[in-house]
Amino acid sequence: MNAILKTTAIALRIAPYSNTSRIVVWLTEEGERLATIIKGALRPKSLFIGEYDLFNTSEVLYYQRREDGLRIVRECSLLQDRPRFRTDWRAYASRQRWFRTPNDAFMAGNFHVKEIAEKT
Repeated sequence: MNAILKTTAIALRIAPYSNTSRIVVWLTEEGERLATIIKGALRPKSLFIGEYDLFNTSEVLYYQRREDGLRIVRECSLLQDRPRFRTDWRAYASRQRWFRTPNDAFMAGNFHVKEIAEKT
């Protein structure tokens, strides 16, 4: 059986996977890239509604895998909401400058979750 791991992370990219599921790419507090799938994220009674959003910090519980690929999220809880990125285009644009592409965020030594959180 796969172990359940817990981390604090910032959502850097959210993409549709199916009618009810989403793929979320995170930057963990260890500075690593974590690609996950949140199954049933858009169902009306989903426990994930409001618990993750672009550039918000969340605590994520996910199943460990032996091989590379998407990890399945078991639980997700919002730790720090950053609503300014949804309403202020200048704030969003300044954040996008940090990460020209999602892969820029994962280059070793460039950014750390705590540094990112302090700048917002």
